[in-house]
Amino acid sequence: MQEFATELVDKFRLSDVDPNKAHAFARIKAVFEQKKKILGSTQKQFLDALLTYWGVVSDLVQRQEHGAQKEDSNLVWGDGRRVVFSDCNDNVGNRPCSLL
Repeated sequence: MQEFATELVDKFRLSDVDPNKAHAFARIKAVFEQKKKILGSTQKQFLDALLTYWGVVSDLVQRQEHGAQKEDSNLVWGDGRRVVFSDCNDNVGNRPCSLL
């Protein structure tokens, strides 16, 4: 996600974006906000939904990475399945976010 955010920022040459790569969602949102100015309402809603979806997938991956310590619960098979399912569906056609 961090590399994707960096590529978006570089592609659209945004200078007033948080330079910290760890703030990937803030960086992506800054690009989306700039591009929303030229998009229709349905496309804007799609970008908002896409960012929300990516946030949830990121949370699932963080749960895996940190062994569900935050939730104080054990990881189960379904945790891994959800991440794989989300990642596979996110990369269909290898063109995430072709609206930009």
